[in-house]
Amino acid sequence: MADPGAVDLDQYELPALADSLRGYLQDLLSPIIPAVVYSELMYTAQETQSLEECGQQLKIILESPSMPQANHQLLVHLTRHLSRVAQAGAQGQASPRLLAQAYSEAVFKHSHFSADVNPEHHVKILEALIMTGGLTEMQAAPEARPQPDHIASAAHQAMSIASACAEESVELQGRAGVSQTALVGAV
Repeated sequence: MADPGAVDLDQYELPALADSLRGYLQDLLSPIIPAVVYSELMYTAQETQSLEECGQQLKIILESPSMPQANHQLLVHLTRHLSRVAQAGAQGQASPRLLAQAYSEAVFKHSHFSADVNPEHHVKILEALIMTGGLTEMQAAPEARPQPDHIASAAHQAMSIASACAEESVELQGRAGVSQTALVGAV
C-alpha cells in the first residue's frame, strides 16, 4: 500500500495491531538501543528513583550526538505513540507500566549485554520515556562525517561526472583525433 496513513486501523482488533508492532520491532536486524548509549541508560535506570527524573535524564542521553539518527527517529515515534496510547487509555488498561512491559523485550532484544541485565531496568527505561511524553525530534545539526546515504549519493554524483567526462572525451577524440588516454590524464 502506497499511503500507510490511508489504512483504516479501526477494522483491526487491538491485539492484532499490538502484535504487528511488536513483531516489526523484533524483526529489525540491528539493535534499537545502540551499544554507545546502552550502558548509560542502564546506569540511569538503576540509579534514579523517580520515574519523571529518570525519563528526563534518559531523554538527554538518547538525544546526544552519539545516538544514530535512524534509531532516534524510531524511538521518537514509538515512545510518542505509546505515550498517546497511555493517555487515551482507561485507568489501568494501557498504563505506561503495562505498555513498557509489553514492548520492552522487543525494544531491547538485540541490545548488547541485555541478557546480563535485570529486564526490570528495560521496563523502567521504556516506562519513564512513556510517562514523560516520549522523545522529541532532534534538531538537524551538520554532520562531522558523511553517513552511508551521503556516501552513496556522493558516489553516484562521482559516477555521473565520470560518465559525462568519458562521453566528452570520446566526442573530443573523434573531433580532434586526440587519444583518450591523453584526455583522461588531463582530467
